[in-house]
Amino acid sequence: MPLTIQAIIATGIAAAQALSSTNPIGDIASEISASPKDSTLTTAHASAFAGAPIVILGARLNPDCAPAGVLNSRLDRAAAFVRLHPANRVIVTGGATQGGCFTEAQTMDSLLRARLVVNPIIQEGASSSTVENARNVDRIIPDTPSVLISSQDHLPRAMKNFADVGIRTFPVAAF
Repeated sequence: MPLTIQAIIATGIAAAQALSSTNPIGDIASEISASPKDSTLTTAHASAFAGAPIVILGARLNPDCAPAGVLNSRLDRAAAFVRLHPANRVIVTGGATQGGCFTEAQTMDSLLRARLVVNPIIQEGASSSTVENARNVDRIIPDTPSVLISSQDHLPRAMKNFADVGIRTFPVAAF
């Protein structure tokens, strides 16, 4: 199965987990592996993204240091996706956006842990733009194909920024 089809399947599985009405907080892998057909999808998803770092782009924190809705959407999608890949490294990005607050990366790390993400998390907390996110992530994982999680309207620009530094991305949209 071509990687593009696997990526589409993977995004569908992640979306199913995020929107699962039967088990909204549980593990979608156990839900979808109940039948042989579904276990094929799980295997395709696992092989498509095995070992790929999962990069989650930050978003400006509110003045009270709380995450904005757009950031919570990204983290919800990321938590659903990474549950299918508990060994993959996660990279959270974003520097200080509000005085007196933690960086976006520190905030995202804490919020992912609160969403029961067990993956190793690397904080890239020095950037203040998507271009800087890409450059700094490239220093951490140079030339490594990566899953890129951001808002649906932000992904095209983010993918270009990451491609400009040599990182091939597999987009996962939060909405």
